[in-house]
Amino acid sequence: MDVTGIRCYESRDLYHWQDEGLVLKAVPDDPAHDLHPSKVCERPKVVFNPRTKKFVMWMHIDSEDYQAARAGVATADVPTGPFVYLESVRPEGQDSRDQTLFQDDDGKAYRIYSSEKNDTPTSRC
Repeated sequence: MDVTGIRCYESRDLYHWQDEGLVLKAVPDDPAHDLHPSKVCERPKVVFNPRTKKFVMWMHIDSEDYQAARAGVATADVPTGPFVYLESVRPEGQDSRDQTLFQDDDGKAYRIYSSEKNDTPTSRC
């Protein structure tokens, strides 16, 4: 599926949802950009960084053939965006695939992801 951007939905009761719109838009004019519609952008997760006072979004970024296997990151001042895309990385030179985020009570956040073609789960701060 083409990258169209990432939407945000808000709920106070997890039953009624409000669409907050696109919080990170695709970049249709640059075929080399991670957010070009020909690329893959999925599994976005957001945490608050108390040190920078920013909301940080991590997402899986990939090529159409799923060989890039990168982790993308974007930041925003509020959880409903707009988010500014910063870059994508291959943590420790390895692929980054399925992922989630965990934020501990002390504010420290961890990105947990699978690597080596989904064979190895890894946790990074």
